Amino acid sequence: MERFLADFETGKSDGRYVDAELPALPFDDDQFDLALCSHFLFLYSEQLSEDFHVTAIRDMTRVAREVRIFPLLAQGAVR
Repeated sequence: MERFLADFETGKSDGRYVDAELPALPFDDDQFDLALCSHFLFLYSEQLSEDFHVTAIRDMTRVAREVRIFPLLAQGAVR
């Protein structure tokens, strides 16, 4: 976290950090080797619709050759 915070302002002005959000990402197809989503999708199953989840995952697979999503749990550690 300290390393990220120390780099943030410079990285933002250099274009290494992009303001974007799911379910639609502003990147080209296969632009990345890896897309990582942590503590967002399945953790908020009650708040976000199934359609939102499917659309978000499809868009991550569009922009990256490999996608990793974790945890695969809802609130309360429910699978």
